[in-house]
Amino acid sequence: MRKAEIKEWEGSILQVSVPMDPPLRWVNSYIVTEPEGGITVIDPGPHTAEAELAWQGVLDELDLSWDHVRQIVVTHHHPDHYGLSGWMQARSGSRVWMSERAHAEARMSWGAEATLNESLPLLFLRHGMPKELVQGVREHLESFLTQVTPQAEVSYIDAAVPFVLGGREWTPVLTGGHAPGHVSLYEAGSGLMICGDAILPQISPNVGLQPGSDPQPLQTFLEGLRVLRSLPVRRAFPGHREPFTAWAERGGQPAPAP
Repeated sequence: MRKAEIKEWEGSILQVSVPMDPPLRWVNSYIVTEPEGGITVIDPGPHTAEAELAWQGVLDELDLSWDHVRQIVVTHHHPDHYGLSGWMQARSGSRVWMSERAHAEARMSWGAEATLNESLPLLFLRHGMPKELVQGVREHLESFLTQVTPQAEVSYIDAAVPFVLGGREWTPVLTGGHAPGHVSLYEAGSGLMICGDAILPQISPNVGLQPGSDPQPLQTFLEGLRVLRSLPVRRAFPGHREPFTAWAERGGQPAPAP
């Protein structure tokens, strides 16, 4: 079993590398220390036995218990970010926060209200995918169910209201394209941004079309990049790879002429 690596950053932020399946192999979770005691966990990772053990190791290393987890924030509904939130909520009793749109995407993808496991294979079939491959698509989608079970009881982040994290007010920034309702959190005073998969330092977020979701995901993604890169970010904390400073450039802002 792989142990989660912990790195300390400015702003009382700890980066926790939670193990996940290849090709990415790791997803970044973040811990923010709360001034009254306890912690906030951001994007706890996928629900796997390996990730469970990794998180117990993190708490042991930091001399914390589950009672220290005050709240859990999820940037978007993908299993490598949302998956462990229900499991962690059951152990800590903490609230889980995400956007209402992101929660709707989670319900569409898994559980009693799920439609994606049927609608996406049918979309591929209508557009020419051989029938023998369509069943593989359905099985692939269904394989993620264990990684998001149990699902959390969710409270909604209001984009119009500052979100208090680590005793400081952060501005929620909702974007889409990679995942509808994706929430990034920006603190203007420090220039710090917790950005999930909205902008990544070395790789590009996947943008895909799914039935019943955003009909123009690429357009939504580009619109989100324009909003995000306009913010004066000093350091960004992404879902994958390492925290980075080249925010505007990764958001698509042209480099200045020499």
